[in-house]
Parts: sequence; C-alpha cells; structure tokens
Amino acid sequence: MPLNEVATRLDLTGRKEGRDTMWRNDRFAINVTGNKFYDHKNSHGGTGAVSLVMHVRGCTFREAVGWLTGQQHEIDRDRQHHSFFPQAATAADADADGQRRPFAELFAEKARKSEAAWVAARNYLTRTRGISQHLADRLYHEGKIFANDHKPNTAVVFLHHDADGQPLGCSLRGTYDPKPVFNGQGEQINKPFKSCLGSKTDAWFTIGDLRAAREIVVVESPVDALSYATLTPSSRQVVIVSVSGNFIPEKLLHCVHERNRDGGCLLTVALDNDEAGDAGHRRAVDMIHEQRLNVSVTRERSKGKDWNEDLQRLRLNQKQSGVHLW
Repeated sequence: MPLNEVATRLDLTGRKEGRDTMWRNDRFAINVTGNKFYDHKNSHGGTGAVSLVMHVRGCTFREAVGWLTGQQHEIDRDRQHHSFFPQAATAADADADGQRRPFAELFAEKARKSEAAWVAARNYLTRTRGISQHLADRLYHEGKIFANDHKPNTAVVFLHHDADGQPLGCSLRGTYDPKPVFNGQGEQINKPFKSCLGSKTDAWFTIGDLRAAREIVVVESPVDALSYATLTPSSRQVVIVSVSGNFIPEKLLHCVHERNRDGGCLLTVALDNDEAGDAGHRRAVDMIHEQRLNVSVTRERSKGKDWNEDLQRLRLNQKQSGVHLW
C-alpha cells in the first residue's frame, strides 16, 4: 500500500512540499519519499507501510499488519465503487466508529493485574535488566508497576500518572525477547512486545512525586527510568519521568514551570545518548524559549546508548569482580 495512502488513513494531514509530501498532526511531522518516511518531530525514520503504522500507532508488528489488512479490504471495496472515503481504523485500540477507546476499557482488556505473574516480571526486571530488587519491590507495592495476565508471555505494566497523581495511561513491556529476525532492509521485524495505552502526553511513568520535585530527570523508556534510579540512588527530591519516546510533552514542561513558582525545579534531559535524544533536548529548549517558560534545563548523557546499557555494563563488572552493591 502506498505510504501516502497509509498516512491518509492514519488521519494525518498531507501537504506537498517540493517532490515530497509532509504529513502532520500535533504529534508527527512525517516526510514521505517513495517507500521511505522520516518523522522530523520524533527523529525517527523507516521503510514501508508496516513500519509507518507501527510508528504512528505505537503498535506491534502483528497489530500493524492486521490494521493494514483491514484497511486494504476497505480500499478495495471503495475502489469498486469508484470513490474514496477514509475508513475508521480497525486496530484494537479504536472502536467501530474510529474513536479511541477509553483507557479504562483498554486497561481492563490488556493490562489486568496478575499477582501470580509478578514473579516472572520481577525476575525480568531484576535479573535480565539489572534493576534494583528493592526498587522493583517498592514500586510494585506502591502500585506503579505490576504484571498483566497475558499468556504465555506476561508483560510488565508501568502506570502513567498525571501531575495530580491520576492514572491516565500505561506502558507495557514484554518479558520475552525473541531471537531477532530481519527483513530485506535490515530492519528487525519481530521486536520485543512494547505498547502504550491511554495518554503519554498528559501522564507519564514516574518515580517520585512530581508535586514535590526539585529536579525532574526525563528519560525515554520506563526501564531507563528504573535503571537511572538504580544507578543514582539519592535522597534529593529528584523525580524520574519516562516519556515513552524522545519527545518531551509540553504539559510536562509546564509542570516544571509551575514547580519553579514554588521554590525552583531543574529539568534534566537524560534521553538516549544518540541523535534522537539530542533532537528531543533541542525541541524542549526551543519550546521553553518559544513559550517563555521559567525552566532551567541541562543535558545528561549515559555512557552507552541508554541508562540500561550503562547498568548492564556495571552489573557485568560487579559480577567479574565479585562485588554486589544492590
């Protein structure tokens, strides 16, 4: 399916810019050239319709294929009638009218808590990813992380809370990492299961209380947040926030601005140590200047690509030297 047709059905608005087409909404600015695309807002590119759907909808490979299959059926039907009417998405997070289903409904279907599965999820976090056992247990008892009841492979659920502590979304991360399989373009097509339900622009996975923060450290994934907290245990009023990507939402910047009215709060951008992370930092600085927000921002980098890579390297060094710190 042509990417421009896919973009239309993803409810993006297109405009011709030279020989290419730019597709936009409030979250994306995607340039399409033939079978390739690049999202300038999120510094992410790819090839093919499946990759585009996975990026925009934040879904898995299987969900993207299913969505495209349903859309192709609608396109064929419309072409038989010599007309084109954009159809509603048939993905699991949309209803029959194309409206996004309520978070509570999606949560009950995909993120229902399983006490029995927590052992497997805890082992994944602490043994596979190197997270502090004490930290994982504390957040579990606080209700911020838990395991869902999906079988055969459970997922860790990371709740997203807004600035007032209300749960409005969640991130899911599978506990099984398959052996990589690549397509002809060298892209891995069977990536570990990751999903995001509800909001990630108005609510985020946080370690700490945003309302009492003196420093807010922004990282990409929830696992990065847990890794950063494991690497930098501190008694300071530091809150670690995962934004589930490399785009720092405007609402989070306003939270920092409001905290500065109550005594000062530093924003530390600790996104991945790569081009996309640097772009996320620049976008945040630009937004702060454009909106004249009272926010002091600094950039902190992991030594490797991300904070879990740093933690894994430290764990390996500890194992080789016979030292265990956590």
